[in-house]
Amino acid sequence: MKVLSLFPLLFSLIFFTGCEGPGLGGKVEKTYFTGGKVKSEFIISDSTKKNGQLKKYGYEGHLTSVVNIQNGVKVGKEVMYDAHGRIISCLLYT
Repeated sequence: MKVLSLFPLLFSLIFFTGCEGPGLGGKVEKTYFTGGKVKSEFIISDSTKKNGQLKKYGYEGHLTSVVNIQNGVKVGKEVMYDAHGRIISCLLYT
């Protein structure tokens, strides 16, 4: 019976320590449209504030692009989306 009572505690410890997101591991800097809606989010991955992931949004709130930033420069693949969340193009940065 004691084992069953420890299961929820053990599960929650493993689950919550294994997750890393904007609220759990990195600082998020946001910019806003004039109307107050989110224009972009930069999820910072270190103390230099030059590395992380940049997400841009359209005025209606849909995600328009995602790209990684390293030393203040776009790196890897930038994926752009239409208003329905479908990929419309990809750019490769080196």
